Amino acid sequence: MTDSTIPAPASAGDDAWKHVGPAGLFDLGELYDTNSLDVVIEKDAVEESTARPGARVRKIALTFTSQQWHGMTWRHPVHVYAPAHTLEYPPAHGIAGIIGTEADFWNEPGNERRVIPETGQETEKEYAEGAAVDLGIPVMIFATPPELPTDMNESDLNGYSNRKFFETGDLTWYGYYPVATSYLRAITLLTTLPGLGIRKAVLFGHSKRGIGSSITTGVDPDRLAGIVTTGTNGMNMLEATARKIGQFGMDIAGPSVHREGLGFLSADTQLRMFNTPLGFEALKRFDPYFWRDSLTTPWLVVNGTNDPFFAVDVAQSMRHAKGPTTLVAVDNVTHTWASQKILAAWRMWLDHLANGRPLPTLENLTVDRSSDHLTVTTRTNIPITAAHLATAGIRGTDWRQAKWSLTSMTQTADGTYRLSVPFPADTSMAWYVELRHGTASDPGFVTSAVKVEAPGV
Repeated sequence: MTDSTIPAPASAGDDAWKHVGPAGLFDLGELYDTNSLDVVIEKDAVEESTARPGARVRKIALTFTSQQWHGMTWRHPVHVYAPAHTLEYPPAHGIAGIIGTEADFWNEPGNERRVIPETGQETEKEYAEGAAVDLGIPVMIFATPPELPTDMNESDLNGYSNRKFFETGDLTWYGYYPVATSYLRAITLLTTLPGLGIRKAVLFGHSKRGIGSSITTGVDPDRLAGIVTTGTNGMNMLEATARKIGQFGMDIAGPSVHREGLGFLSADTQLRMFNTPLGFEALKRFDPYFWRDSLTTPWLVVNGTNDPFFAVDVAQSMRHAKGPTTLVAVDNVTHTWASQKILAAWRMWLDHLANGRPLPTLENLTVDRSSDHLTVTTRTNIPITAAHLATAGIRGTDWRQAKWSLTSMTQTADGTYRLSVPFPADTSMAWYVELRHGTASDPGFVTSAVKVEAPGV
């Protein structure tokens, strides 16, 4: 039993905050039920790795059902990769990675995200199979939403389901609810597969899947080792919308292609949607900002600097998170998850959570503006291989086409990294600091949040 349809509170005060967070919308018994998964294993074999020749890897191909959602069966294709030795010696940490993809990633051979740009590398081989072999961590990849018996693509389905929510008041219609469900059911699936020893998962989700992943932190944190979200606002939808208005104006939506999903709506439309009793109820239930004080799941937030769906400094909202949060801004990247730096960030986060890889943090980050220069200094908690200051300058406020450059920061005798760059008086400047660590073949990246400096001083 869930409380998916919430009547308006009778009065202001505590009762108005009685239902905060998504937990009451999910039945843990249903999420943990293994019989309803209806697993069909198509392949389970140990063979030579195609991603890492010479290594042996267990490859599992299967389908499973995550849910019956408003008359639609969500049945997902799945590939699982695990180092061969885990059959006899499952990893003690009991952690797996779970990557959610769009259905087109599976169904369209020419899907642009199947290959990492500028590398020729196959995305699944590197994000899933290669990561599993290199890090000793089972990794699952699956489609969510899966292919459904509808003529709508996933963005139009998102818009349709959100309209149904506003028509009915039933919060299970909210477009990201079934995506969150599918991730939680995927964890259940992995716990049933023999020879893996899985108890927890690190979820990876881009865009709708990123929002779905973030919702799970308020439902079943005990089974989450961590999450990675790319191409989302993180938390605090209203702040993200306000920043979007400040940089794009009220009428700018996402990319020029017409879709019905929430991200394709203009800031004005989004505000009118959420500035209603039901809209605020959706925020209370599904925006992690509202359970930020109890949010304990380690969260890696990754955003491209040129993502047309968001203001360039959208990750500033993550300052509200009370739990362990790490940021990665990716220079000159738009709305995608197929990227060399995003791959490095995913591997870094898996390695950190499962194997204890240390991560650098920015300490004593300061910025000083003079009439014609911007000077940034920082320190780090552990040795790193390089620190860069990423900058972009424009005349105006729309950063979607900005060109970003990275300049090496100089380390002084006391260990401080410092760089001063020209700052023309008639230009706005956006900047962040990027720390690179690890090895050349296995780098990791951590950044500050993007900050925008207005023209002049």
